[in-house]
Amino acid sequence: MKKRFFETIVSLLFFTSVTLFIFRQLLKVSLKRNVIADLGDPLLNLYVLKHNIDRILSLNFNQFFDANIFYPYPLTLAFSENLLSSSVILIPIYLISKSIVATYNIFIILNFILSGFFMYLLSYRFTKNFIASIIAGTVFSFAPFKFSHLSHIHILTTMWIPLIFLFLHMFFESKKYRFIIISSLFLVVQSLGCGNYMVIISPFILIMFVFYFLKERRAIKEYFLGFIIFLIISGVFLIPVYYHYVLIEKLYGFKREIEECIYFSPNLLSFFTSWFETFSGKLLRKFIPHPTTAETTFYIGIIPLFSILLISLFTIKKNIIFFKFRKESYESATLYFPYLEKRNFLPPHFFIFYFIVAFISLILAFGPLFFKIKNLYNPLYYLFYHFFPGAKGIRAPSRFFIMFLFAASILISYFYSLYFRKRTLIIFGLIILSEFVPIYNVPSKMPYRGEMPKVYEWLKRMEDKFAIMELPLEDARWWDIPYGLDKGFFYTYFSAYHNKRLFNGYSGYFSPLFRYSKSLEFKKLIELAKTINIRYLIIHKDIYRDNSHVFTDEPNNIISLIENNFKGELVKVFEDDIALVYEILSRNVSFDPKSLYIKDYEFDIHFEKEDKRKGKLVFTYKGDIPCVLIYVNEIFLKFKSEGNLVARRKIIINPKEQSPFLLKGEKFEKVVKLGGLKAGEYLVEVEQDKKIIAKFKVIIED
Repeated sequence: MKKRFFETIVSLLFFTSVTLFIFRQLLKVSLKRNVIADLGDPLLNLYVLKHNIDRILSLNFNQFFDANIFYPYPLTLAFSENLLSSSVILIPIYLISKSIVATYNIFIILNFILSGFFMYLLSYRFTKNFIASIIAGTVFSFAPFKFSHLSHIHILTTMWIPLIFLFLHMFFESKKYRFIIISSLFLVVQSLGCGNYMVIISPFILIMFVFYFLKERRAIKEYFLGFIIFLIISGVFLIPVYYHYVLIEKLYGFKREIEECIYFSPNLLSFFTSWFETFSGKLLRKFIPHPTTAETTFYIGIIPLFSILLISLFTIKKNIIFFKFRKESYESATLYFPYLEKRNFLPPHFFIFYFIVAFISLILAFGPLFFKIKNLYNPLYYLFYHFFPGAKGIRAPSRFFIMFLFAASILISYFYSLYFRKRTLIIFGLIILSEFVPIYNVPSKMPYRGEMPKVYEWLKRMEDKFAIMELPLEDARWWDIPYGLDKGFFYTYFSAYHNKRLFNGYSGYFSPLFRYSKSLEFKKLIELAKTINIRYLIIHKDIYRDNSHVFTDEPNNIISLIENNFKGELVKVFEDDIALVYEILSRNVSFDPKSLYIKDYEFDIHFEKEDKRKGKLVFTYKGDIPCVLIYVNEIFLKFKSEGNLVARRKIIINPKEQSPFLLKGEKFEKVVKLGGLKAGEYLVEVEQDKKIIAKFKVIIED
């Protein structure tokens, strides 16, 4: 008992030491003014964490998911990961450090430490081997895949995965329901830290229950009741949160298309690419091109790779060495491996289960196409994409690789514990570490030295509610800037401090209105701002000045346009060295974000026939006040003949696919299929929410 306790403490110290060594450059500088990884997604993560923590500490849970970015859209917190459980866990650290940046950095460090340590605990339960379990934690926590996601805090939040399965195993072994309750609570914590992992892990939990149902049918009642308890507890916590994600898919049509999934899928070379600066990564990069995206870093090291190949061979071919011997095979094998003599060669049930997990997760990680080869379809992924709840929200199928790493860690550690001695395992562990640990990991300096610019302090002092728009609309991301010197666009991050509604934003999904606005000329952009009741227009002079190779406009040109075209409508109210603020006086103060459907505006809708099978609806806007559409519109076409309803067709009009902002006389089109209708003349009524918004006649010929 003392030995096991000592080994547990040593393992925790090991993962802590390795993690602190990896992030040593960060520890040498200020935790409050530097951030791990780049200045892209970490700024969004910082914003979400601060939004959540501030709301929780102030007990302000009213419209919690209505974050202040991407005005006038509601539910914008659900445009990306909500990080709710991480926010709750980090409250004590935030209260002590009084810095969301320091809190964020500490959380990432803890993720690496605890991912390795908890995997060690799970592995030790099966192997009872200290070194083999350390290797399991090393593979799971420090694989290049993890470092390729240093800017994605939700993808790094893997520490709860081993605990979910650890307590599931304890339930199946003991039939005690307290373990299923604990496991389900860890699933809740994991799912509220990373929604992607909720969808990725859930199929394997289901597989685990099915696996044990088939293995031990005498206990099927206990297992079934445990499954129901698991579903109820996890559902009570997760459904109220992830219902918002169902809503945004319905309201805005947000989902990841197959083409996007293919882009973020791996090819064959992904298994030999290491994103970060490691010894093996630098060597491999001399022969293999750098991956186009960090999502496809599948390299797991030479020794783990060969180990997995051997394990696969020995598991599938049970009559080959190590697992199931014929008498003569056994005798010949022990000549070369005398320490095999007392081993049990049949793989235990948990080993078979994790082999299944490794195989399925790897197949799903390939995405819609194997190796991105045209017409080489992955039927398993298509089944998952079309039928599993939440699957259409996963942009990168390669994230299934975390479950492959998880299962592979268990398989490797058990394999090593059976067939290798302590000295060999130590050598293996050192080689794996040397391949995994980055040579250096330089943090990024926070914008404006971590201080809040005066313009945002000025906004924060205003207590009334209003919306702002910041120019330039698009940020100069870190990859646009030579030598990494970038102040960039940090609107989303700083909006967590001033808390005013922000037209701009950065998230997993972008508002269609914001995307559209980036293509507008300045005069029409101001018309949009006036229409949606933007109060202040903030012009960042320093971003234009410092990033002139990215932004062709200059602040002086914008100021001239304002003075020449909007005199009396836009009034300057603030200016310092880096920012200039105009108040928009002639804005539409009666703007209502809840009434932005086609039925709420005046359209001329007519039909233009193209051939026997299809035509197009043409929507021409007739109103004087500009039209704004932000929601998906379901419109029904009722085909009537001699007063009788003959057919009813539903069409979907998504503002992502056409202009969501229309001035008088502007139009958009929607294709309508006519197949199945007999020849003749039809009266067509266009209906939305039981309101007839147009009528016209259609003649269909033979």
